[in-house]
Amino acid sequence: MTAQNPMTRAQFEAVANEFRVPVQVAGLRVGIIDKYVADSATPLDLRKGLTRALQATLPKSVPLSIRGDATCFTGDMFGPHEQKVRAAVIEAAHQSPVLRQVVEVDRSGRETTSFYGQKRSWMAAYSGPVQRMTKIDGQPVKIPLVL
Repeated sequence: MTAQNPMTRAQFEAVANEFRVPVQVAGLRVGIIDKYVADSATPLDLRKGLTRALQATLPKSVPLSIRGDATCFTGDMFGPHEQKVRAAVIEAAHQSPVLRQVVEVDRSGRETTSFYGQKRSWMAAYSGPVQRMTKIDGQPVKIPLVL
């Protein structure tokens, strides 16, 4: 970030805050945001750089229209593409068998932890086969009906 204007700094921080969750969901380190902030001249350059970093983490099953390079887009055309990329990253994380921890900090400084991924997948190693009881001492189980 070359400009020291407080307004520009606030714009950079707003973009960085928008990308904190998708970057963590994609499995990238949060420090990558600071690297792109230092290398970007404008907030749009920062958006484009972080979007490219997120696109690199997308699986091949995501359509090429979302994974394709969009650096030539202007601000008006780039906005919808950026939103599609962030949505695809979150959707891919929900489908992933890897459970990823995402830490968010709200305006008051409280940390909130959420998890993305197939939440049941990590428990599969600890669960046995389903057991169903149909008889007790050779007699069928009778379930009392209360009305």
